Amino acid sequence: MRRFVCYARKLDKGGVSGIAFDYLARFFIGQAVDKECWNSFLNLNALKGLLNLEFRVNPDEYSKLVGRYISYLSNIMEFVYSDVAKKIDMLIDKVSNRIEWKAYEDFLEKLSKSNYKYDFDTSNLITYAVYFAKLEMIYRSKVIPEDINELTNLDMEQFNDLAQMCNTFFKNFFDSGLVTQKSDVVYNPTFGKVGYLVGGADADIYIDGVLYDFKSTKTNAYKWQDFGQIISYYLF
Repeated sequence: MRRFVCYARKLDKGGVSGIAFDYLARFFIGQAVDKECWNSFLNLNALKGLLNLEFRVNPDEYSKLVGRYISYLSNIMEFVYSDVAKKIDMLIDKVSNRIEWKAYEDFLEKLSKSNYKYDFDTSNLITYAVYFAKLEMIYRSKVIPEDINELTNLDMEQFNDLAQMCNTFFKNFFDSGLVTQKSDVVYNPTFGKVGYLVGGADADIYIDGVLYDFKSTKTNAYKWQDFGQIISYYLF
């Protein structure tokens, strides 16, 4: 059977930034809360996008993309579990595929070293989030960039924008006390059968009884599409 691959000249930069910020919010909240923090980094749409590439790109290129995902995910696990009070052993029952399992093994190997010391640069999370965001765009759109290297390139303007967005996020969600160690969080909540009727709708995050949907935009104004999306979540 012949395979057809749909290419895009470039991934939408604004779309990548929006999804990347969603991932950053997940990782920061996952690190801050106690309950089910593994849901902040397991079974991501980014992984589904990566798996979609297996037979669509050169095998050597795919192997490198998988290796990068494993390395990044292992580091994210280290960040989320940097609070020693969290029970790492519970994570073993949550890993569901070989790629996540390899990241988990790498994470445990890192912790087992006698000279291990937590020394994590949180700015690296932006690099990880952008990579994951590009993979998620592939999962959602079913198209890949003509230049596969675009998946691993990082635009510094985009990096700086995301860093500023993180500062705003911290002020509004952490400094304000909105997110606490005991918060109940659902990542990417879905809407059951109703959601599937409209193509599998999912929101960004649900914290202590409130649904939040993050939007990144160049213009500080309401858009009908965004307003309509929020209303549809309420109706669902």
